[in-house]
Amino acid sequence: MARTIRIGIPAAALASAALGIFLPSAHKLPALALGNRELRWAERTLVFFYGFLLLLVPILRALQGELPIELTTRGARYAEASRAVVEELTRRIAEVERVLNGTVQFVERLSEGARSKDQ
Repeated sequence: MARTIRIGIPAAALASAALGIFLPSAHKLPALALGNRELRWAERTLVFFYGFLLLLVPILRALQGELPIELTTRGARYAEASRAVVEELTRRIAEVERVLNGTVQFVERLSEGARSKDQ
């Protein structure tokens, strides 16, 4: 997943820059910001990059099994884990650790018994 992010974000930035610079526009545009070629490129590049991120992030998180509960112009919003869920997971992890430690001790006792019989 981290590899996808390391490749996806720079690819989105490069695609945004290419689209922002090379997409044609009308020759005569109003206002100073639209009349300045470099500023127009930067503005279009930022718009494309944000658009790519707005699509890319929910797709990548959906591949991990986490879907957004809301998509807005500010981005995707995901459900937060509640305190009760975190406490339940902590309890389950402690139980698994206890069982695992008991299993390890049992296997060690068996291996010590097998060694003593071999001698």
